[in-house]
Amino acid sequence: MIKPDRTIDSRDIEAIKKLKDLGVKFVLATGRGYNTVQGTLKELDLFDEANQYVISYNGGAITENKDNRLLHFEGISFEKAEELYKRGLKYDVVIHVYTRDAVYAYNLTEDEKRYVQNRQEMIEVFDQNLDFLKGQEIVKVLYTNTDFEYLQSIDRDLKDITYDMDVSYSSNRYIEFNHKAGMGAGRYVSNGEVSKDRVVRTINGDNISYVVPQYIRKDNVEKSVELSFRVRRPTQQVNIVVKDGDTVIAKFKKEHVIPSEMEKVSIPKILLEKADKELVVSIEEDA
Repeated sequence: MIKPDRTIDSRDIEAIKKLKDLGVKFVLATGRGYNTVQGTLKELDLFDEANQYVISYNGGAITENKDNRLLHFEGISFEKAEELYKRGLKYDVVIHVYTRDAVYAYNLTEDEKRYVQNRQEMIEVFDQNLDFLKGQEIVKVLYTNTDFEYLQSIDRDLKDITYDMDVSYSSNRYIEFNHKAGMGAGRYVSNGEVSKDRVVRTINGDNISYVVPQYIRKDNVEKSVELSFRVRRPTQQVNIVVKDGDTVIAKFKKEHVIPSEMEKVSIPKILLEKADKELVVSIEEDA
């Protein structure tokens, strides 16, 4: 719809306005943030309109245009973003980190500055880690390079950490790493907001550095959910224990665990339904 010069054809504008008058909802969808499409909404006479919506961040967020009210959000964990950021430091790429309210760019080139001008405001950073974003909601991470084959090689190289993510290419210059947000967004559109009682949070227990996903929507799980995590220290003859409070939901024996290897366990939906609001993953030495 948006032409290369960033304008919209007058015929499209007129058609969309006629659809609105007929009661048809026209929902903008973008990989960028909802804050970046306000000018487009004004052109289409949809700005600050109640019961009109924007899907942004590749399906990671749904907002009502009235006051940009956030209805649905699914980002990536800080730990996942941090790992992608640190891995990106060794590649010849610009790294973008999207939060709900801002975009941060590392190794920002003149070519990238020209490309994003009038498209997206960015904050240039020089940090070797993402500590400055701890506690913030992170939407996605992008790498920039205009060599498509090079981006494909990066994709192959990162399979050990992106196996549970949506990885896509855009604008002949980006590889994007997103939460698998399509299913959650689709179900939101169909069924409305997910009850907080149906969301389970994962917690790092003893000898666990991080667990992904951080949140599990029970209604999004069909047969089972896979938990991926890393341990803090090597340990022999262990039990991987998943608890809800004092109740053991699942237990898995393992001969050894080490920090350099990603561990995975699968929790069947029937067991997940027993959890209330938290799942604590811990490593216990086998007695």
